[in-house]
Amino acid sequence: MRVRAVLLSARLSVESEHTKVGVHGIGMTDSSMDFQFHCGGHTVAKKGRKLDLSELGEAPGLPGLTPEMGRCYANAAGVCSEANRHKQGVELRVQVGIAERRYTLNWPQVTVQIRRTHADLQDATADGAYAIAIMLAREITGCTVVEQAWKGTGIDYWLAESEDEMFQGARLEVSGILRGDNRDVARRIASKLAQISQSDDSGLPAYVCVVEFSEPEAHFRKQ
Repeated sequence: MRVRAVLLSARLSVESEHTKVGVHGIGMTDSSMDFQFHCGGHTVAKKGRKLDLSELGEAPGLPGLTPEMGRCYANAAGVCSEANRHKQGVELRVQVGIAERRYTLNWPQVTVQIRRTHADLQDATADGAYAIAIMLAREITGCTVVEQAWKGTGIDYWLAESEDEMFQGARLEVSGILRGDNRDVARRIASKLAQISQSDDSGLPAYVCVVEFSEPEAHFRKQ
């Protein structure tokens, strides 16, 4: 548990008073049994059919994601989607373990300014994948991003049901592919599953989400 102790110590050293934002800080619709994953030892069953990435830009945001950054991620996802000639409402196929779910995917309107802002499609792919993965993590695990992870942990975000449960939830690693085939996706998943072992000492469950924009599809895999 060495990593968890270090993380908790670092967190306490920089903690300041702030407004707390829970897992449902921005709108998501709950309904009956569909997905079942675990976060922090809790079984979560949720059903989702729509992912509106614009919600990431709504106040108050998430504990570990400001509305401004959430909007940036969502805009990047829109640029990547439209670079692949997708239209609003395109079907997103999500592989969750052995089950497949389908979502209607929407994003903020992409303006010329937004397209120019995200003209580097390699960076846009990484940022856009964050948008989709963060929304899916809340939908599938019931946990939200509570803090960005730092280099050396092998992950991108720490997940929890709320910021009061810091480092008690799960880990999330995200990767994006602008255009790829099944072999590209499989290789990326394998690479990321190996990478997240760097923070296995935390004792927390870990998830990898790989987003491929040309289909579009996402693979949400537990370690």
